[in-house]
Amino acid sequence: MTTLEIVDLPADRLPGDALVVPLFEDRRTLDGPVAVVDWRLDGILSRMMVAGELSGRNGERLALPSNAKFAAPWILVGGCGRGQSLEREDYLSMAARLLKMAAKADISELALCLPPVDGVDAPEVERIVREALIGSSRPAVCRLSRVSRFC
Repeated sequence: MTTLEIVDLPADRLPGDALVVPLFEDRRTLDGPVAVVDWRLDGILSRMMVAGELSGRNGERLALPSNAKFAAPWILVGGCGRGQSLEREDYLSMAARLLKMAAKADISELALCLPPVDGVDAPEVERIVREALIGSSRPAVCRLSRVSRFC
């Protein structure tokens, strides 16, 4: 059983074994939590995208060691396909894929930051993550950032 903690910390201050953020293939101006990751890692994600090494396509995964600018020692970036016009079911699917990626990496304390989406407010994001966690072998602790919706 996973404990979900809702915290008021931005992506770079969120404690855990790894910080997990989504990357979309159709958002080329990075925004939300993945933009914070890119900025704090001195533009590595942007450079990888320009070089064609990273796209954000569904199922793509990237693990990076963090630096002293993050509370979590590892960063996991999960490709989530198209991010324009995400609806609730797409958002649920995205959250489930990111949680599954974290479980495969054997992360016991997960720091999760999800991007803002039109029509999906913060309480709905919390419900979606709780729903994705139900009945699955996921990390022991999942810390979901409220702040991630605005960074």
